[in-house]
Amino acid sequence: CSRLGSSMSVLDWMDLGASLSIRSVFRCGSHASVNNRIEFQKANTYIQFSTTDDQFQVYVNGKRGLSVFEKSTVAGGNLHGVWYSDNLVHTSDRRLKTNIRPL
Repeated sequence: CSRLGSSMSVLDWMDLGASLSIRSVFRCGSHASVNNRIEFQKANTYIQFSTTDDQFQVYVNGKRGLSVFEKSTVAGGNLHGVWYSDNLVHTSDRRLKTNIRPL
């Protein structure tokens, strides 16, 4: 079921069928496509893809919290600011270990 509200207006053009497109800004069919960024109700809170540095970025109240990018064909990212975890987070780096023997 879909509901568009009590009214619907079209400024330029709109196609309905196997996909939905609204002024080339939002397209939805087998996938969703957004032209620039997705904004939320809180001021300066949005998700965007930065074409200058090829990063997917998440901002909350104007502060970047997450960046996802590709370096040397490997995907990765950065967590910005303070993060909390519900469970234990640990890492293991074999380069920092010495005298490793099988059990």
